[in-house]
Amino acid sequence: MSFRSISFRHYGISLGEIETIYSMLINVSYVEEEQISYNDLSAYVGNQNELDNLYTTLINIEFPYLFGENFFQIFTFERWYSLKSILKEIKRRRNRKSASLIIYFDGLEQNKDISVIFSMNNLSKRNFEMAIEKIEYLVDIIPIQLNSIPQNSFQIVYSYDESTFKWIPLLVKSYDNKNEQKIFEYYYLENEWTKNIKND
Repeated sequence: MSFRSISFRHYGISLGEIETIYSMLINVSYVEEEQISYNDLSAYVGNQNELDNLYTTLINIEFPYLFGENFFQIFTFERWYSLKSILKEIKRRRNRKSASLIIYFDGLEQNKDISVIFSMNNLSKRNFEMAIEKIEYLVDIIPIQLNSIPQNSFQIVYSYDESTFKWIPLLVKSYDNKNEQKIFEYYYLENEWTKNIKND
């Protein structure tokens, strides 16, 4: 088990909601809790227009664990179900207002060098609930998808697709073979990884 702390950052949630999530996380590891300022929101959700028109709530949880079956043994399925329930309830309380959720894992059990991010932005209430419910089922799917990602990748981002009702790979970040300080981004388009031309 990692001795690093869990990071819990948030914007636009009540004190009671903060305390409920914090109490779940603190039973597993030390928690670094921080309220995100409005000026820092763009680092999580995108451009200013999106901030002004869409986002009222954001929750960012970073687990210092590898994503896989062992995580659910450490965190326990009972606690995971409770966390999912409060997150879905937070979304329900916002009604039509947007709630963004980002869940980060330090790596994968099959490859500890590749961190994984699950991003839920501006989903309908029903799709938000389905997205959360399906995260644990990706334990067996992601290792297969890793076979096709670019070399030297160190992070993969998944986004929930409302049209197919599936988690799909959205983006990977990779180091340059010759210069690790240079980072490339690849987007998953039409079933293949396409390099972002802005990287060049």
